[in-house]
Amino acid sequence: MDGFKEKEYKIFEMFDKEWALVTAGSTVHYNTCTVGWGSFGTLWGGKPTITVYVHPARYTSEFLKENDTFTVSFFPESCKKALGYLGSHSGRDGDKVLDARCHRRERDLQGSESDVPLQKTVSAPDCQGGPCA
Repeated sequence: MDGFKEKEYKIFEMFDKEWALVTAGSTVHYNTCTVGWGSFGTLWGGKPTITVYVHPARYTSEFLKENDTFTVSFFPESCKKALGYLGSHSGRDGDKVLDARCHRRERDLQGSESDVPLQKTVSAPDCQGGPCA
């Protein structure tokens, strides 16, 4: 999470033109799906926020309802094949992250008053080592 405020983003293009995954759950039991609708903003005192919209029928929706935190990860065009698989297959049917030749990466989110207020370890797929390589 360090340095995310210093990076320049084209926030009006990220959900529209880039490939993104929303992931929720624990480091052992989680699910992910592609997401194309969302927004960025700030709340009280400049705290960064992100809002994503996930259809209630999606398996990931259950994880979002049951957990306090989630991740949104953006990927380059080179990951299109892997993310297409992750967005069209259900995690109810097996380990779709493994099937997409991606791997889970644990991230320790350390928040502070001037940063995102989270202190949890979450899982997020990393497709850079799979078909994106």
